[in-house]
Amino acid sequence: MVGLAISQSTIEHSKSMHQKPDPDAIHQIVGYDKEIYVKLTIRNPNTVVGDFTYIADSEFESHATHHYELLDGRLIICRFCQIAAGVEFIMNGANHQMNAVSTYPSFTLEGREMKPPAKEDLPFKGAAVIGNDAWIG
Repeated sequence: MVGLAISQSTIEHSKSMHQKPDPDAIHQIVGYDKEIYVKLTIRNPNTVVGDFTYIADSEFESHATHHYELLDGRLIICRFCQIAAGVEFIMNGANHQMNAVSTYPSFTLEGREMKPPAKEDLPFKGAAVIGNDAWIG
């Protein structure tokens, strides 16, 4: 009978491959930080993410752009979603005023003496909601 030599790293890798997913752990694969469970990393109070949703990146919040608290737009991603690297969620803050002479945001230009539009003059489309078990990418 021929004996097999198995390294300690092979044993640890095998154990990590057969363990149950832990919703309270950011990294599910030992030693691999390019895939994270998103829920535990959220700091923006207008972002809600369900258990076991992951992104193929080392962080999430830079993928939700124009997401300003003052506009009350919420990003809701439910459970068991898979988000590919490079995905970007463009939120309500990217909207432009639609009830004026132009949609051009002149008030943002330096040297202009213009007030920004009132919150109620911006097109608010509500929350961006992604249901359970969605693959985005």
